[in-house]
Amino acid sequence: MAAAVEQVLRHQAETIEMQVERHLAVRRLPLAFSPELEQRFEAETSRDRSRMLFRQSVIGLAIYLIFSLSDFLLVPDVAGLATLLRFGLVGPLSVIAITLLWFNPSAALRESLVAGTAVLAGLLTLLIMLMSDSPTRDLLADSTLLIMLFVAVVQRARYFYAITACVLLFVGNLAAVFLLGDYGNERILSSALVLSGATLLIGMASYALECEVRRAYLLRLRERLLNSALDDMSRHDPMTGLENRRSLDLAFVAIARDANPGEDIAVVLLDIDHFKAYNDSLGHMAGDEALRRVAQELRAGLRAGTDRAFRFGGEEFLLLLRRTTLGDAVQLAERLRRRIEAAALPHPLGGGAV
Repeated sequence: MAAAVEQVLRHQAETIEMQVERHLAVRRLPLAFSPELEQRFEAETSRDRSRMLFRQSVIGLAIYLIFSLSDFLLVPDVAGLATLLRFGLVGPLSVIAITLLWFNPSAALRESLVAGTAVLAGLLTLLIMLMSDSPTRDLLADSTLLIMLFVAVVQRARYFYAITACVLLFVGNLAAVFLLGDYGNERILSSALVLSGATLLIGMASYALECEVRRAYLLRLRERLLNSALDDMSRHDPMTGLENRRSLDLAFVAIARDANPGEDIAVVLLDIDHFKAYNDSLGHMAGDEALRRVAQELRAGLRAGTDRAFRFGGEEFLLLLRRTTLGDAVQLAERLRRRIEAAALPHPLGGGAV
């Protein structure tokens, strides 16, 4: 059982490592990793991203509400209604969205909240512009570009959500400018070209920013996996794959720190009989293979979660058994002895190798 669990964990680590290397090998990263790696990416980054978006959204909402002062200058005829819409509609809905961000929602909901509040704020500003008859009302249309930059570059909404928000804001701006009626065709065309160009550039920036975030994550993950692999190598015997004396020392330190009062802990020391004669007769390569076979049988016979096997010396092995009484340890040791005996490793002196 313990060997099977260890094998599964190692396979998962190797799979993640291969996926990381495959993604880093391409020049243009995809905007979504393989399902397993994408799940890990979200699990490790979503909380920090949600908290960052929370802080930025609070600042963005404050700036948006402060901009209501410009309504009294640009659209004084509907300034009261504009203030009511900003504080009575956008404000409460944004507060709800910001509150949800604090609780680290799913990736789809998180990015939808970011993009959705931006679109709502932008379209409402355009609506205020259309409700006014002030000669300076068209200046409110300039806020569209600011909101697009905020959601795509400052908040770094995921590319799909950022580009969707920007396109909706662009279409809304173009429709609002057309509905004003006092824009000439040349001015409408000029505004459309400027905003479409801005949308294209912002989309390119959003794509580059997300690729940068994902590549940085892959590089950090690769470094962690490499450090973990090196640490794993330093704690395991390269021949048998069992944990080594260094790992045993750390295990005793962990037990001294974490063991519950009165917890039963057993130690079993195993030694291969007549191993020198085995080596002298069949050679060291055969001796190494015998050690690996014994280690394999030990791993297969241990209980997952409580038992650990170590290579203690040349042909000596040590079992560290937590939550195990003396009687249970004796039974386990005998069961392992029979298991190794059943492997029937040939010995020049006759019988089994152990």
